Amino acid sequence: MSLKNNKKGQKSLRGVRADSFEKEHRYVEVANALALARQRNNPHQQTQTNPPSKSHAGEESEGWPSGDAGSNTGAGIGCPILVEGLKDERALRGLDFSGPIELVNRGWSMPKLCAYLYEKYGCQNKIDGGAAIILLMDWDRTGGKIQRELIRRLDAYGIEMSLEPRKTLGRFFSSEIKVVEGLRRFADELLIWMDEYDVNHPITVE
Repeated sequence: MSLKNNKKGQKSLRGVRADSFEKEHRYVEVANALALARQRNNPHQQTQTNPPSKSHAGEESEGWPSGDAGSNTGAGIGCPILVEGLKDERALRGLDFSGPIELVNRGWSMPKLCAYLYEKYGCQNKIDGGAAIILLMDWDRTGGKIQRELIRRLDAYGIEMSLEPRKTLGRFFSSEIKVVEGLRRFADELLIWMDEYDVNHPITVE
């Protein structure tokens, strides 16, 4: 092999390694954001250690993956996550989110939805005094419009909101997907990093 061709090969290999490193960095950032959201979402006293039986909850349509799904027993603070639709909820359930997940698309007007969230969850989380709800709309144009309206309406009630998960997903994952339900495609990889985050950053709840 000529010296010229050898240099081209080395340059190509460096490019592949750089791309691989950049991809791993983005996956880790997304997984960390999702793991933190999952920690906050999980019930304070979690009792669900196994997925619902098929006779009770249906099959995969309920969003529980196969195997030992639902086995994450770490205590959280029960902070609800608001997503657009049922497919988004299923995607989060597939990432072992076990706390309350609320839906925008339920046939309600936006004022009625926001009033319901205020009445049910208040302005702050009752356990740690932090955000009362996590907003996770899709990071496409439509999702952005919904997110902005929710922020405006919920802020009028004085409700504290967590916006960071969506910001992180939009920043690091927009080249792969732009909707929450798309996370299902990456569940296997993300779960590895999310579980590692839990081990290294356990949540402390009084």
